[in-house]
Amino acid sequence: MTGARRPRGGDGLIILLLMFATLLTLGVVPILYSLFFRVSFKGFVY
Repeated sequence: MTGARRPRGGDGLIILLLMFATLLTLGVVPILYSLFFRVSFKGFVY
């Protein structure tokens, strides 16, 4: 017995959740950080 196999349709949901988490981390977190701690990212260069 090798374990239960999940249906392949759930793979797309994982990708969407990872993209959402990435956008949340890179977009919303710096905005909230700058609001709460009064930090400006205007002159920041990647």
